[in-house]
Amino acid sequence: PSSSMKKVQHFIDEVDQIKRLSYSTIKKEDFAFEHNGKISKYWTLNKNLVPEGEEDALEGLDCTFKTSQSNEVTITFRVYTDLSNIWRVEVVSSEPFLADIVVSICVLERYCSSSSVPSIYFPEVEKDTSKENLKILNLDMRHLQYPDKEATLIFSFVG
Repeated sequence: PSSSMKKVQHFIDEVDQIKRLSYSTIKKEDFAFEHNGKISKYWTLNKNLVPEGEEDALEGLDCTFKTSQSNEVTITFRVYTDLSNIWRVEVVSSEPFLADIVVSICVLERYCSSSSVPSIYFPEVEKDTSKENLKILNLDMRHLQYPDKEATLIFSFVG
């Protein structure tokens, strides 16, 4: 790569580090709750805060729960973007994803400053077959306009 490309990449890496370090002070919703044996996690993100590259990924709050066999499982959540504005959301389990740990996701998009009706959709899921404790979700977020819109990732699974 040329010297100018290296400088651009270095600048992007520095900006991503600032995003990652400032995320904890400016994050919006990041919580989970259990109701009737089902666990739901809500994680709201703005497009400009999602860093480029796996090494700079944002990490959401972990969810720890007991399975129907009373095994304790911790699920972690990470998100980063690629150069095409495809968000890669990683859902990592401390145990292999079995039939009793099925994770579903939907995305709620809304305007930040109004009470407009949000839109909801179900993204494509890419399962990384080389790791049985990892689910990777690809979200095409090119349409998400900053600063007008934000996206809330809603995960649901049975505990």
